[in-house]
Amino acid sequence: MKYKCPSAAYGTRCKGYAQCSEGTKGRIVRIPLQTDRRIFVPIARSSYKWQQVYDGRTAVEGVNSRIDLSFGFEHHVIKGKEKMTVRVGLALLVMLSMALARIKRDQEQDMRSLIKRAA
Repeated sequence: MKYKCPSAAYGTRCKGYAQCSEGTKGRIVRIPLQTDRRIFVPIARSSYKWQQVYDGRTAVEGVNSRIDLSFGFEHHVIKGKEKMTVRVGLALLVMLSMALARIKRDQEQDMRSLIKRAA
């Protein structure tokens, strides 16, 4: 990752700007990703791309939570990967079909609900 001096990047002033400035660009620090992969990630956390990726992650976590809690996969007694794959696939199919039924009936506000009746 490559980080630029905040004073040079955002046009603010700080007391140490004269010490770290290298011309008009300010000081640039390069940090290898191998330093700490949890902190220094390939996409900068302050970027719009990071926000898009993170929004997608939170959406997936919501689906995972619903599968665990609402469909009972958190405490299951299913043995075998094939059986589990079929059951999770059926759970996802039920979720998608319920959402599709709500959309077709102009109930988009209740699209994610599992308990309201699609009338």
